[in-house]
Amino acid sequence: ATGLTLTGRVVQTGKQMVNAANTLEIPEWTRFDLGARYVAVLGETPLTLRFNVDNVANRRYWSSAYDAFNAALLQGAPRTFKASASIDF
Repeated sequence: ATGLTLTGRVVQTGKQMVNAANTLEIPEWTRFDLGARYVAVLGETPLTLRFNVDNVANRRYWSSAYDAFNAALLQGAPRTFKASASIDF
């Protein structure tokens, strides 16, 4: 189908324990992503253009934690812009 499609996504994670003793935790977090996709036909060839923004609010958060000998935290990605184009032939 041709035309414009708007997309949205909410990613939510509850609090996570950081260490095996369950004495350290990182808080829950929520992230919002938005996107758009436009499909056109060039002759008989479908062309798809996509644009996405992850972490629209540019929220800072710890995306995950684990304990492998020492507790470790992974920081969530900042606001990220992505664009792509594809042709089906």
